[in-house]
Amino acid sequence: EYKIAGFVNPSDLNESNIQEILKEIADKGYLANEHIPLEYWINKRPHVFPRPKPVFTPGEEQVLQLLCHNFNVKEICEELGKNEPAVRAQIINLRQKLYAKSLLEIVVIAMANMWIKIDPNLTASKSPYL
Repeated sequence: EYKIAGFVNPSDLNESNIQEILKEIADKGYLANEHIPLEYWINKRPHVFPRPKPVFTPGEEQVLQLLCHNFNVKEICEELGKNEPAVRAQIINLRQKLYAKSLLEIVVIAMANMWIKIDPNLTASKSPYL
């Protein structure tokens, strides 16, 4: 409503401010990763965002979705009904396809390129900030 955009330093916020901001975003019908206008992404230079999404297997896609929703390996195994070596193999494949060195880097690449849409139902018990 103020027609401005910018950044807020973490020191400027406390938990009640963050909850208020998230409530305002949700009241307007946006998810946390959808509040940036499409025009912002369209006007970016083509080589910056978004990058083309590699071809993932359905299993890799599921693992990536859960990683971006703050699930750890054991929770992913329980959610998908797979054993740990199978999930770890899919994570290794994701790292290779994304040229990532860590799980965090996988998540950052996926979120920065908007390949994953955050589902508040999956994150409700994980973090109030997702």
